[in-house]
Amino acid sequence: MLVEGLSFLISVATPLTYTQVSDLKGRRHMTIVNSAVQDHLLNLKEKGFNILALHTDGEGAISGIKEEIQKNGILFNPSGPEQHVAIVERKIRHVKEIARGYLCTLPFKLSLSLLPSLIKYATYCTNIIPSTTNSEL
Repeated sequence: MLVEGLSFLISVATPLTYTQVSDLKGRRHMTIVNSAVQDHLLNLKEKGFNILALHTDGEGAISGIKEEIQKNGILFNPSGPEQHVAIVERKIRHVKEIARGYLCTLPFKLSLSLLPSLIKYATYCTNIIPSTTNSEL
């Protein structure tokens, strides 16, 4: 996800639609993206989730950890060229809408250095409201 030129990794765990976001310092730097994916997976395992599959778009940096994902018994399922994972795309739109709503109500211009905190807060806001549509958002 890109917001004001800043890169973020967003993941959605179904069927709860639990959303996680990580600030990426460089989208193309493979080690940063890979460590963010690993952090998301580790966080879910620590919370007691059983991860069966990882659905991803055609991002090259995430494809670089395919073997490591599969070693952990997780099905790696990339989407086709020019395709995206629908539930994640909808969550991205929702997080951006919440962030824009807060930006519009601020009586000052938000510093770019505070934008990652706003995105994380917007993600938190999406998690506190249960989804009525289960895994289809």
